[in-house]
Amino acid sequence: MHFFFTKIRCSRSRSSHRVGKIYSLLNRFSLIDAATKSTELAINLNTSKPMRQQRIAVLGLGAMGTALALTLLKTGEQLMVWNRTAAKADELRNAGATALPSLAETLDAADVVLLCLVNNEAVHSILKPHRALLQHKMVINLTNGTPGQARQLAGWVQQQNSQYLDGGIMAIPPMIGTEHAFVLYSGDEAAFKASEPFLMHFGKARFMGADAGNAALYDISLLSTMYGMMGGFIHAAALLRRSAIQATAFLPLAKAWIAAMTPSLDLLATQIDSADYQSGVTSNLAMQAAGYENLVATARELNIDPILLLPMERLLQKSLEKGYHAADLSAVIESL
Repeated sequence: MHFFFTKIRCSRSRSSHRVGKIYSLLNRFSLIDAATKSTELAINLNTSKPMRQQRIAVLGLGAMGTALALTLLKTGEQLMVWNRTAAKADELRNAGATALPSLAETLDAADVVLLCLVNNEAVHSILKPHRALLQHKMVINLTNGTPGQARQLAGWVQQQNSQYLDGGIMAIPPMIGTEHAFVLYSGDEAAFKASEPFLMHFGKARFMGADAGNAALYDISLLSTMYGMMGGFIHAAALLRRSAIQATAFLPLAKAWIAAMTPSLDLLATQIDSADYQSGVTSNLAMQAAGYENLVATARELNIDPILLLPMERLLQKSLEKGYHAADLSAVIESL
């Protein structure tokens, strides 16, 4: 309760008076702590003066940080921006954002601190000297990193008496603010619910659990899937280029093949979760390993480095050595 508070507004003076009496009683019996009384985000008892709009500071104005900031401006949020290279704030300042002279002033004025930096080492390096200014604020870190880094940062932020949300952005900068973008969040659920109205401006906001590392875990898992697909396509394009076949000419077939194979993930996921790799098998591992040899042989025949293929070849061989001849491809997970 004492880190971030949603806005409560009473419409009549009588309601305000009742709330005031309740607040006084709670205060009298020490049921409201110092943090509750010190933050501007607490319950507004004077309904004749509506609470001010929360101030969001975006730190890091690379391509993604700028896209996030522009989206917040377009939706009417009260925005401050900061970047190590001050000139990167010019576009946003001209668009209506506030760019204060220093990071310390920016942190001091903000209610919500949203970070989008190159890595989590950079996040630590800019926040640690100003830790005292983080108290009773919400820190939302959209910097790409590992689950362990997210958990470590969450613990450190909580030690500063603040809330922490970690996020994984599943979009490229031009997609921010469109129906195609979605962002994964994990950490403090109360913070997520309180900030969801403005987080949804970026794209679909999905809460992945209280473990601060979950968003990064899902993020890295999705990116691993993406790079596997893209790596396969790039390898295929390299093969075809040896015969002067353009990648764009191959693309319709590749898309159709990927679409046809995608439903097979359902079976793989079921087999992995149950550790039953021999149910529903149509092409066993021994057969697939024999066929896979031709993928590597063709690459070498065309003088293409098979580096993208070799890890799976090794996994197939390790799985056969473990006796998974009759199993499905999902069995290779036991060799990772």
